[in-house]
Amino acid sequence: MVFNRSFFSAWEDEEGDRYFYISFVSTVTNMHQQTIRHYEKLGLIKPKRSKGNRRLYSFRDIKKLMLIKKLSKDMGVNLAGIEIILNLLDQIEDMRRKYEGELAKLREELRRYQALLNDIVEDIE
Repeated sequence: MVFNRSFFSAWEDEEGDRYFYISFVSTVTNMHQQTIRHYEKLGLIKPKRSKGNRRLYSFRDIKKLMLIKKLSKDMGVNLAGIEIILNLLDQIEDMRRKYEGELAKLREELRRYQALLNDIVEDIE
């Protein structure tokens, strides 16, 4: 198989995140491009768009496509079930981020209280 240069092209956004065109994603995931477009139409994946309106897939999108493939082909989950699973995974990730944010706030508050306690102990001594 011969690939042209644009096949491997990756696009980077302002944050330095890399995105790939559907031809590359199709080959990497071993999925037909129409299948990937169908999953987008169903809302299972949401690729970015270039200024020229080309689909741009992140590593996260590619991982999600691999999960969709595993769930459907290997485990026999239908698309409605896959949508539920993906939504639950997104909710879990959101909760994890909120938990980590709250934990960071609590740690900072604990540091402030420890510093305050240290100041009080120094004043007593």
